[in-house]
Amino acid sequence: MTILICGASGILGKELANLFDSLNISYIGTYNNNKIKNGVKINFFNLNEIKEIMIKNNIKICINCIVERQLEICEGDWNKIKKTNIDITNNLSKISKELYVYFIHISTDYVFDGKNAPYFPTDQTNPLQNYGISKLISENKVLSNCINYTIIRVPVLYTNTIKSIEDSAVTLIGKKILNRIEVYKEDNFSIRRPTYIPDFCLFIYDFIKLPRVGIYHFCNPYDKVTKFEIASKIAYFLNKKINITPINEEPQDGAERPKDTFLKDNKYNIFDYKFTELSKGLELCFSKLYHPKLEINNNINANNVFFLIDLDGTLIDTEKTHFNAYRDTLKTLYNFELIYKEYTYISSNKGIDNYLNKRFGIEGKTKIKILKNQILQSTENIEIIKNADIFINWLDKFNINHAVVTNTSLENVKFFKSRVPILNKIKNWITRNDYVNAKPDSECYQLAKQLYYKNEQYIIGIENTIVGYNSIKNITECVYIITNQNEYGYNEIKNKDVYIINDFLDIVL
Repeated sequence: MTILICGASGILGKELANLFDSLNISYIGTYNNNKIKNGVKINFFNLNEIKEIMIKNNIKICINCIVERQLEICEGDWNKIKKTNIDITNNLSKISKELYVYFIHISTDYVFDGKNAPYFPTDQTNPLQNYGISKLISENKVLSNCINYTIIRVPVLYTNTIKSIEDSAVTLIGKKILNRIEVYKEDNFSIRRPTYIPDFCLFIYDFIKLPRVGIYHFCNPYDKVTKFEIASKIAYFLNKKINITPINEEPQDGAERPKDTFLKDNKYNIFDYKFTELSKGLELCFSKLYHPKLEINNNINANNVFFLIDLDGTLIDTEKTHFNAYRDTLKTLYNFELIYKEYTYISSNKGIDNYLNKRFGIEGKTKIKILKNQILQSTENIEIIKNADIFINWLDKFNINHAVVTNTSLENVKFFKSRVPILNKIKNWITRNDYVNAKPDSECYQLAKQLYYKNEQYIIGIENTIVGYNSIKNITECVYIITNQNEYGYNEIKNKDVYIINDFLDIVL
């Protein structure tokens, strides 16, 4: 017997595949763009192709996890949502019936309006938005096409094995906690009952062992929260002050959402199952971004932390200084007009060294660097980034392990120290003279770890660009980005699982 997981590259499908691997259950999974183990790509709009793959692989059970669940997208192009949420289900259920394949279809609590919770499988449905409507129609396709089927309705799902925090509607809420420079509001009106996907997979597995026909409900009966309360739990775990304003009335922000869709089912005992407490599940999801609470007036927890810190744009405000020096150099040597917008794009995305090598060659880059450094060192004033001086004094006072890792040469670092004397308190340095490959290569941070890391439990990176993030992300996932909303590349940075700050006091409270 082989199981077909449709949507095995999604968050639910991946966890099912992991469970089947652990139980040595034969399966194949479908994917869209990203290839997976035991994977096959299927055109779900071609009935013959679906049929051929099921026959070839001796499929006896088909689990449909394919869904477009983002409400904002569902409120847009109905024809696109119909293809994903309805037509694929229709085709899979038709072929499953023809081949006597047991069909398990995953549906949603959003088929209900949330006005009369709790809801049992036999209760009247009344979806409020395109997502719920499309999922209800897909249920009806299964009911009309299949004899041997199970429809399982579940609330919002989440897991800790996601590639990005944005991959789940539950963890996505945490992006607002990570971003410390924007102003946010969050729903404190509608009730959510998030369910941890590995818990749900064990419920599905029971239907694989003993198929049962009908509609079933499954959800964590213990946790009952609003989105604001989820945000508060994430903030508490990450030792961050809540930076979100609760909305205590029904939100008016697009697609209508049900107030409470608590799912119940009297066909089995829900308390026979173990459930991961939401607080514990969120800790698993956000563990990569965790570090202990750090306080500016003491060194509690700090001796267990190793800081890796960028220099330019992170500790000192030198972007314009570097630009002016490069602009004047290129004008002098090549009569080339460097535009500031172009420079910020280059330095934030590709790195200036890579750009100079490609455009002017290695010899040209060497000439440029020599003259550029001469011009740069005629600069009188170098400003320090907001409260970076307080942070440096804290590192020095309590002898907290750290290293500054920069693409700037030792010569220029010495110049910056002469203009910003507090930099002399930084004990460990990796300058451009110490390594071969410039950022975004991770060589420089690897070297810093090799030389200065003392097996502290937590490594915290502090950078200011995508280039810097790409250079440090393989060393630590706990990264702070010093930036502001007007910086080039800000929207790209927002997509990363990083803390976004413009004040060092957001690191040390």
